[in-house]
Amino acid sequence: VVRLPRHILRHQFRYALDTAFPIDGVIGLRAVRTDLSIDGTARTFPPGGGVVFTPRSQPSEYTDYLPSATFRMKLNDQVQVRLAANKTRTRPNFNQLNPTINVDPNEFSPGVFNASGGNPDLQPLESNNYDATVEYYFSPTGFASFGLFRRDIDGFIVNQIGTVDDPELGTRRLNRPVNLNESRLQGVEVQLTTFLDYDFVP
Repeated sequence: VVRLPRHILRHQFRYALDTAFPIDGVIGLRAVRTDLSIDGTARTFPPGGGVVFTPRSQPSEYTDYLPSATFRMKLNDQVQVRLAANKTRTRPNFNQLNPTINVDPNEFSPGVFNASGGNPDLQPLESNNYDATVEYYFSPTGFASFGLFRRDIDGFIVNQIGTVDDPELGTRRLNRPVNLNESRLQGVEVQLTTFLDYDFVP
């Protein structure tokens, strides 16, 4: 498997506003071009015995445009609010893209063989991410924060078992990774960090 991502665009700029509550942040855009050349070999065990190796190859290419933005407002020297939004892409692992199919010579049921392998048709996991936090710095070495997050995800990768009819390999009970449909993760995060450097600590 050969994976050749390259940046074709990367820009960002910082901004700051001198208002009653100081505001600053970063806005950016990144574009990444990916060319894939996936080559492998399917291994099968014909009924007559022995092993047959069949070459498999599949090219793929796509471009990702990934915007991002952050916002920070300082309410005072101890309290600030942060907002962030960005789009991310997570490519499948090499082993998940591997087009090799291994067929077990033992039948799962009459005429149906177990098989496993990767999936060269996998698409990257796409996620739109949103975060909002309030941070309170109560000492030089400690802070507390309360945050909300949301992730709109498309293409989460899981292993799935299904029956596949292949003109070369016959009926297979195939275990391989696939992309799921859209899903959402959201929740609350609470954090407290401090060092025990107070006068009353021994």
